[in-house]
Amino acid sequence: MINKLTKLYCAIFTVLSCSCNKEVININSPLDASPVIAQEIVTQKGDTMIVCNTDLINDTIDFPMSLLFSDFEMVKLDDRDDALIDMIAIMNVSSRHLALYSYYNGIKLFDRQGNYITNVSKMGQGPEDYPYGLDYMYIDEPYNRLYFSTIIGDKIMSFDLGGGSYKPIPLARQKLSNRIKFEIDNKRQRVIVAHGGLYEADEPAYWVQDLDGNMIQQLPAGHLAAVDGGGLNNGLGELFNTSAFDYAIGYWWRENRIDTLYHYDVTSNLMRPVFTANLTSIPTYHLYIELPCHYLIQMGDYGGTLTNYKHILIDKQTLKGSYVRFKFDMLGNLNGQEWLRFRRGIFMKGISPYELLEKWQGSNDFSELPPNMAKFMRYLQTHDTEDMNSVVLIGKLKQSKDEEFVLHDMNFND
Repeated sequence: MINKLTKLYCAIFTVLSCSCNKEVININSPLDASPVIAQEIVTQKGDTMIVCNTDLINDTIDFPMSLLFSDFEMVKLDDRDDALIDMIAIMNVSSRHLALYSYYNGIKLFDRQGNYITNVSKMGQGPEDYPYGLDYMYIDEPYNRLYFSTIIGDKIMSFDLGGGSYKPIPLARQKLSNRIKFEIDNKRQRVIVAHGGLYEADEPAYWVQDLDGNMIQQLPAGHLAAVDGGGLNNGLGELFNTSAFDYAIGYWWRENRIDTLYHYDVTSNLMRPVFTANLTSIPTYHLYIELPCHYLIQMGDYGGTLTNYKHILIDKQTLKGSYVRFKFDMLGNLNGQEWLRFRRGIFMKGISPYELLEKWQGSNDFSELPPNMAKFMRYLQTHDTEDMNSVVLIGKLKQSKDEEFVLHDMNFND
């Protein structure tokens, strides 16, 4: 964590204002003026869920991302040769560490100030290596562990935060090419596994196992399996952003396919529906994401890569919503119309210094930024960025809309 709070910034639409006395300014969300686009219903089984009617959306509004975050920081990674990492694919953050994975540079561990610590494992065939690209990764700070799984594999790899290895956790089922996300419960000595990319109804959508790979319980996918053997993308979306064990599969659009976001009830071994939407005239790919205070529908057109991103944001309390254009208002209102990644309650984005500077479109006005962050932006304008390491943007999701927003300064010295 950046070691000193330098300014408190509060977003009012696209205006960023500072209070040196840390005065909390209560602001209204742009969604307050949007229509109610969803309703709460009770299913035949007695579950309460939210149904969004996208036909009721009448506008696209700018939405400051500071309204989603309780705090935000920008971390410049170490420029030493061993620390260099490009095209970051998977990221995770804890209170003291950053774990970053790139197919080209492997897994690198940094502290929260961006100082390089070590590489973790490597691609290979050895007992401590991973043979395929990573699928999922997270840091368990209290237990000093880094866990990750690979796209094709039968175990969860386990390392300490200095790079030393522990005995892997065998999976109770052979994962094949299906993707998983998992939660390690060290107190109860068990693993809760969410399983995506399902093609057979009897494959488990969730299962619970012990740390030795013994199955405790599993829940077959049933209707969640792919229609006619197709229609899925590469599986699971952004899970574990709340205290619930949520479940949502990203789908290529198929006619008459009703998609739903679920919560997994571990005790009852049931999937309970939470959110769905009637998506009409939409792009070819979509995913439902649960955030602490909102539901988010991310969409895009697919033609080899995702383009033409669209976002629908729904307030959980008011059920008001709209198409939104996300703006990084804490960074001069930079455009956020891209695929957004939320992992375990944290927004993370890796960006090259060149791309960051390019997004400012030549602006010389950094007056709204904290001192070191402004100094960093000016430094980028006058130095060669080609050999600089990546920058990581980190936003912690608000658990309540009433939380204030804090912008942390960088730990930057030129």
